[in-house]
Amino acid sequence: MLRIDEKQVATPLIRQLFDFQGDINDLDNGPRNGKTYTDDELAKMVNYFKAGIPIQQIAAAVERTVLGVGWWMLDRRMV
Repeated sequence: MLRIDEKQVATPLIRQLFDFQGDINDLDNGPRNGKTYTDDELAKMVNYFKAGIPIQQIAAAVERTVLGVGWWMLDRRMV
């Protein structure tokens, strides 16, 4: 109705919530982008987030983009 897609909402939210200023959708650093998350990746993301690891390090650890990791966390209301 407002002609705003989810990415237009998620991007500024992720930047604000995670205090992230870099390339949020850097596909060069997210080789697993678009692939199904494994149980191991999900467990890592949750544990790293709970440990206070910055989102860019979480994304690098699971070979995903900051956008992908942040979006996943937003969808699960982790933040």
